[in-house]
Amino acid sequence: MCVLRRSLSPFFVVLALLLAACGGEPTPLPEDAVPDAASAIAKPNSALGSERVTLRMLTWTQRGLDIDYSKTIAAFEAAHPNVTVEIQKENGNYDSSLPGRLSAKDKRPDVFHVNPYMLNALIAAGQVLDVAPLLRMSDSMPKDWVPGLLEIGKRGEAQYAIPLGWNPYYMLINTDIFEKSKQSLPESDWTIDQFIEMAARLTDRSDAARPIFGVGFETNAFGSDASVMSFLMSNEGARWFREGKSNFSDTAAVLGLQHMQDIYARDRSAPSREDLTKLGVPTWLLWNRGMVAMMPVARAALPFFTRGAKHKWKVLELPRGRTRVNPYFVPHMLAVHPTTQHPDLALELVYAMLSTEAQLAAVKAGLRLPPLMSQMSDPALVDANVADADLARATAAYHGDPSQLDLMQSSSAETLIGEIIDPQLRLLFSGAQSAEVTGRKIDELVTQKK
Repeated sequence: MCVLRRSLSPFFVVLALLLAACGGEPTPLPEDAVPDAASAIAKPNSALGSERVTLRMLTWTQRGLDIDYSKTIAAFEAAHPNVTVEIQKENGNYDSSLPGRLSAKDKRPDVFHVNPYMLNALIAAGQVLDVAPLLRMSDSMPKDWVPGLLEIGKRGEAQYAIPLGWNPYYMLINTDIFEKSKQSLPESDWTIDQFIEMAARLTDRSDAARPIFGVGFETNAFGSDASVMSFLMSNEGARWFREGKSNFSDTAAVLGLQHMQDIYARDRSAPSREDLTKLGVPTWLLWNRGMVAMMPVARAALPFFTRGAKHKWKVLELPRGRTRVNPYFVPHMLAVHPTTQHPDLALELVYAMLSTEAQLAAVKAGLRLPPLMSQMSDPALVDANVADADLARATAAYHGDPSQLDLMQSSSAETLIGEIIDPQLRLLFSGAQSAEVTGRKIDELVTQKK
């Protein structure tokens, strides 16, 4: 089981290649299959003379979500005349198939897509190369990453994966509900307190068959999705998870927990599990049908939320608390297989996927924003192809949540959420226990678990 599986709605099945999906356990490679790291890194692969080299890159394919990398590959091959790049595409559930593809006897990929929630298992199985030594010797490594992005692929001093892009979270606003309620639309610099007050005022449960909710969260697990915790706790300055240790009883974290209880139990402004069961649809579909006024949504998901919607809508930055962070929307990344015979060339191929040419293909496809701040300020790349360019740049300045990152990097994250955090949050949101008790119990139970 993976960290996000419990909270995936049918909508997120469509986005399975962008979110964490669960696969089989990776099979450790035999010791003789992995070349000596020092000699492999020292090997002057770029000076190949007449040797012909084939680099294989494994990626996913799904109708309507493919990215055309042909121009990028052609440019890479022109710069490396002895190299041919072979694109391997997985047509099924990519994350489920990946461990088998990486441990196959023949045609293992040199470079492959991976999502961060699989990274710990692949590292433990020896199926990912630490490219940090190569990065230290390379002049091609970009320096101006969107804040917090490169860290997703790090474990300590090791760098196991390179991010291909990112997607911010926005607040998706149903402007029709605001107009009918004669409520002013929020401004970009609004606060969490204002957000909670607005949600309460906009909620109208008088029609049981078609209630109006002031806010909705896309999680069937009552808010245990790390993005929700980032939004309501980290924006108050909480470090609710740090270096593998639970810190939910921190004062700022308790304030975030209280925000959650106010929304669900006191104001009843968000659909509860019972509401969703009675209505028979997930929260995102309630928004699509005009029954939710505000909803935090990852940018990549906007087309799915808004397709077919009859009401007017707009997007804003998430409200701030004592500070401001924008949660991670789990991106796919590129990693290098440890059995590659040409690690430096494999890394050069990764760099090629970061190029403006490759990023343009991804941006035009609407799947992600470019990973570098210099690319984010490129009018030809972003402004010409992204309607929300200014909003995206604003969120880039405070992208990434350290607590969410620590949770992603924890090998026990799925157990902690499934067995401890989620059950305690259910008690909190039902009003059965206070925010202080919830924070303390989570910390105690996590400590006992370890």
